[in-house]
Amino acid sequence: MVELGQEVVLEVSNKVAPTTREISRANATVIQAYASDPARKQLYRIEEELAKTGYAHSLKTVLGYGGITNIRYPRLFEAAMSGPVGGLMGAKYLSSVIGEENIVCSDVGGTSFDAGTITAGVLPIDREPGFQG
Repeated sequence: MVELGQEVVLEVSNKVAPTTREISRANATVIQAYASDPARKQLYRIEEELAKTGYAHSLKTVLGYGGITNIRYPRLFEAAMSGPVGGLMGAKYLSSVIGEENIVCSDVGGTSFDAGTITAGVLPIDREPGFQG
């Protein structure tokens, strides 16, 4: 590729997703290779625009298993499917405000329906959730 004057991003699967589960590792590596660079560039642009308005903090993103991280986090593929998780995190906060420890909440998208529960005030974290087709 150097001879052609092209740059190629190299993502090594055991560095991206150090797990023994081969399908999970392959999926994570494909997402990381395909989507992380364009997503990160967009997040950098958002952070720059926020800085112009006086916002003095680094931009964060939600991870698909419920964590929150800086946009410079090297494994940005972990932000995939974070929308429904962000909704659950908001519901967890709301449950503490209204004093309700048990909540069922849902996220309805154009072609999807995701549901989650908060039981006894606890929002469980699963780094490798199952998906239903």
